[in-house]
Amino acid sequence: MAAAALVGGAVFATAAIYYVIFRPVAFAPIPFDAGRWRASPSEFSLESTRLRMADDLIRSCQLHGRTRAQVTALLGPPEETGYFNDHDLVYHLGHERGFFGIDSEWLVLSLDDHELVSEARLTAD
Repeated sequence: MAAAALVGGAVFATAAIYYVIFRPVAFAPIPFDAGRWRASPSEFSLESTRLRMADDLIRSCQLHGRTRAQVTALLGPPEETGYFNDHDLVYHLGHERGFFGIDSEWLVLSLDDHELVSEARLTAD
């Protein structure tokens, strides 16, 4: 029992050290830049450019009230995925942020009856 607790403690300590040392680098936010976004492919990475820009993009409210064509001009074509069928536009951002993130993060956009963005949020699969 004591050996299991020791191993468990070592695993937790290693994960905590990794989190403290590498998380600030991997998740360092960068300002949204449409050209850089479009030039950055979707990738499952902690250093994904899109993931690092996503918070600034949401916070800036640059998406609300835009048409589908305007969003596509700004962000490029949306992902073809079976995920999030209840949303109109979906963009893969990268590896899920968090201590034990194992999924992907996504930008999901919903359009209203006038085909304008009414919701823009980040979510995980």
